[in-house]
Amino acid sequence: MNIELLIAKSLFESGKVSVPSLGTFTVHDHSARLVKTGQVTFIPPQKIVTFLPDSQVEDSTFILYIAQKNNCTETEAQNIVSAYVLQCNMLLQTNGNFAIDGVGVVH
Repeated sequence: MNIELLIAKSLFESGKVSVPSLGTFTVHDHSARLVKTGQVTFIPPQKIVTFLPDSQVEDSTFILYIAQKNNCTETEAQNIVSAYVLQCNMLLQTNGNFAIDGVGVVH
């Protein structure tokens, strides 16, 4: 299964996912509001995802989630995450960002 899909699923199921050696994604709920700038605009409620980079994250919850969803060992799941983190870091160095479908763009 696609690791980005697993990040998105885990994030929206639990509200937070820590990817070891990369960082933590958190979902924040924002209420609906009215914005008055010459005219009144209604902004519906929304979910905002924040990312806190932390190469020292060692939470194994996401590794266990991947192992369960992929029916693989924790070691195999760790290898999947390590390869993904390496890819993300390369994209950050070359492009200045990377995207996760269903989550957003990390700069």
